[in-house]
Amino acid sequence: MITEKDLDSLRKSVGLHMTPSRYRHTLGVEREMRFLSSALAPTLLPEAAAAGLLHDVTKCLSFDGQRAYCAHNGIPVTEDETLAPALLHAKTGAHYACANYPQFVTEGVYDAILRHTTAKAPLSLLAAMLYVADFTEEGRDYPDCVRLRAMLREAPLSGDAGIAHFKRVLLAALDASLLEL
Repeated sequence: MITEKDLDSLRKSVGLHMTPSRYRHTLGVEREMRFLSSALAPTLLPEAAAAGLLHDVTKCLSFDGQRAYCAHNGIPVTEDETLAPALLHAKTGAHYACANYPQFVTEGVYDAILRHTTAKAPLSLLAAMLYVADFTEEGRDYPDCVRLRAMLREAPLSGDAGIAHFKRVLLAALDASLLEL
């Protein structure tokens, strides 16, 4: 079981792999994951916090560094990932997190990190929360992020109505991503 003390240790460790701005974003995603999990799936809170902290653990590697990591670890790189290098950190991050922080990486955490940039189906609740949290964390100031953060908070996230509202926010985030791409 992941404790708050464990998460404190993880928080310090992941910061060593990141620029200050990436670390601020990561802490923002952790806070957003705590918010979402508290409302939607309280039993997932430790995993949600861990996923938030680990989701960008390899984001600061260059594209060549990402590709080298993949080659060294036998991770296939698709044509889409070559054309859109920002996607690759999800794959390297999931692998790195599993290899270096196994005490925090359940199957759900691994899957959430792996899918946090594309929301590729099937999407578990934990993966959906990470996808949304990456969009809506307080440090994001892009117009779509600001709009989605406000939309997320305009209705309670409890009960069936809360799940339905969260799904609307998720769909809006997916729409925004598709329009951006």
